[in-house]
Amino acid sequence: MSRLELRWARGIRIGAVLLASLGIVLAGLPPVAAQTSGDILAPDGYQVTQYASGFTSTTAFDRAPNGDLYVVDSGANFGYPPGAQLPSVKIWKVSNGNPSLIYNGDAQKGLTAPALGIAVKDPDTIFVNDYSGLNRVHADGSVQHLLDLPAKGDHGDDHIAIGKDNKLYWGEGSATNSGVVGEDNQSVTGWLKNNPSFHDIACKDVTLSGQNWTSKDVLGGSDNTVTTGPFLPFGTAATAGQVIKGAVPCTSSVMRANMDGSGLEMVAWGFRNPYGIGFAPDDSPLKGSLIVANNGADVRGSRPIESDGDDLYAVVPGGWYGWPDILDEQPTTEPRFAPSDPNKAGVPMALQSPTQQDALSALTHFQKGVSADGFAFSTSDTFGWKGDLFIAEWGALGFGLQPPHGLPGFDVIRVNFDANPQGIVVGANKSIFLTNKIQGAASTNGLNGFEHPIDVRFSADGATMYVLDYGIGGKPGTGKVWAVKRTGNGTPGGTAPSNAAAPPPTQGPAPAGAPPAAAPASATATPAPTAVPTLAAVPAVAASGTANVTVANFAYEPQTLTVTPGTTVTWTNTDTVQHTVTWDDRSVDSGLFGLDQTFSYTFTQPGTYGYFCIPHGSPGAGMYGTVIVSNG
Repeated sequence: MSRLELRWARGIRIGAVLLASLGIVLAGLPPVAAQTSGDILAPDGYQVTQYASGFTSTTAFDRAPNGDLYVVDSGANFGYPPGAQLPSVKIWKVSNGNPSLIYNGDAQKGLTAPALGIAVKDPDTIFVNDYSGLNRVHADGSVQHLLDLPAKGDHGDDHIAIGKDNKLYWGEGSATNSGVVGEDNQSVTGWLKNNPSFHDIACKDVTLSGQNWTSKDVLGGSDNTVTTGPFLPFGTAATAGQVIKGAVPCTSSVMRANMDGSGLEMVAWGFRNPYGIGFAPDDSPLKGSLIVANNGADVRGSRPIESDGDDLYAVVPGGWYGWPDILDEQPTTEPRFAPSDPNKAGVPMALQSPTQQDALSALTHFQKGVSADGFAFSTSDTFGWKGDLFIAEWGALGFGLQPPHGLPGFDVIRVNFDANPQGIVVGANKSIFLTNKIQGAASTNGLNGFEHPIDVRFSADGATMYVLDYGIGGKPGTGKVWAVKRTGNGTPGGTAPSNAAAPPPTQGPAPAGAPPAAAPASATATPAPTAVPTLAAVPAVAASGTANVTVANFAYEPQTLTVTPGTTVTWTNTDTVQHTVTWDDRSVDSGLFGLDQTFSYTFTQPGTYGYFCIPHGSPGAGMYGTVIVSNG
């Protein structure tokens, strides 16, 4: 989920009662002393200092070619006490740690809150996404509106990246939590009465399942209920087989356009809120790919979704990434998405098509509710971890985050990508890089650390990481930029901070160590020979040091295999579509491997190892299998 959907309706102030229900305190916060780095834990050999301050509800920043940082104050009021003056959109230039205003919404016109994204080509060409769409801000603060965009719902026009093709790329968030306009779009996100006909817009034609959802008629002013279908206005029911025509611009998508706003087109779709966006370095395992960080669904609205984590995607042009029906590569009908349902039926599907087999997979997933947002890649051996991605996690807001979920986030996560000898990314390893001494927003614990990290950038030489901090619930002047440098002490690349409040491996990033090798020796995905002989029937019990599993017709054969410790099992894909071999706890993941490719793993410890295919199954359902390792 994203805190930025809690608006954010123009002029809407979120009541203290609602915010308190989300675990957010509006009054009685401990006083915040001058910010230092002492309460932010960093790896050995790294130092965190405050670089700049004085920002309000800041949501994005970017580095200009000359090294200056440009920071956008959103102008939104999330966390503001009722009755307080609303902030305004501001654009700041930060030179050597000193902020100066480029655009001041208190005195200038042109940008409308909330402003969520910024990208800088040069000091006179600053691109900003706001409530109205895409804009260009000049060095004198004048604003040129370039594009109208559909940002009237829960999520807006998100972060912006400039491609090597000199086009602008950005995320376009969904209008709703999970595809259906409901009561929450007035009571929680506050936009329905102002925009009663607004709804999610499909990028391509979709066919509806005919499933509808019932909610209170918040527009009719009575206790009556209304029935609403997906991708339709509030109170409009769907019919089975109904086709919703695609259109551009569309919600829940990645869009791109020329720098003058012309040539608008959809790049990919099926995201809930693709908030963070950027390009991987050409020499990284991701080879220049467009990367998107997506905020998962909440337990709210007419179609509440439980247990949907945030995601990191390498974008394939034209690809569909599953929202609103396929989340974390699984259909919403899986019981995990509606654990309170006594029938264990999950959440009904909104669409007949696209289907699960059309949905593309994520590089990795983040813990539920962390709001994984802006990111950047290290490009310098001086800083260390070259090629790794560093992503800001804003922190949990509620929406079902009761124990054991706790309050995840409020940190910066490092993601390292494993590639096999052929250069195919076969895994992602996450670790906490920066975090507060006590889990949660610093001000709620009397600390001088992160409030809500929301974006990451590196200096032009790559030696300094900058972390943008949203600040204290919209309180004026509490947004900051933190600087992180390697001091030269300790192990090259550093080791993870020791933090007792960090989530356990099953809930969040595992402990970090030195950067891993390109691919673990015990788990490699490599192409099989071009000519693959027809495999004989595989015995259910392997008596030697090797065993084989055939992947065919969306199944593993044998589905259950018994081996002895030390056995290497090889899965060979004979289907024309890609599959994965993924442990039920996701501790081992082959990555996608296609026709005539193999994945091998050596089992050294006795036990029962359940696995599944991420695109086509789930633990114990659909396309899944089991390896039993026994001493006999």
